[in-house]
Amino acid sequence: MIDFEAELREAFDPTAGTLTVSDVWEGFPATAFGGFVAAASLVAVSGAAEHPRPLSFSTRFHRPVPAGRAVKVEIEPERLGRLVDALTAPVQSDGKLLAAEGTSQAALVPMLT
Repeated sequence: MIDFEAELREAFDPTAGTLTVSDVWEGFPATAFGGFVAAASLVAVSGAAEHPRPLSFSTRFHRPVPAGRAVKVEIEPERLGRLVDALTAPVQSDGKLLAAEGTSQAALVPMLT
């Protein structure tokens, strides 16, 4: 059985800003499964947000993301607010945009008891 959360933690390196999708998450030959790339982008922006609870998230793919090779993920804050943060995490390889609009909006949501 595959541990999805462990695979996500192993795939994204926050210090290098890289994402390496293992062959386990291959969709078409030599291409990463898009859902895994989207989930890894969400993990990346959630780790960088002041408020890590996502309110919404979307990803638009421009090109296939290669499996088994590191791609660059740059976290770009669009808005860091008191209650809501908005960040993007474009995925690039060889200077080409692979996935963008990886936008996550996160908020500080009070816990109701």
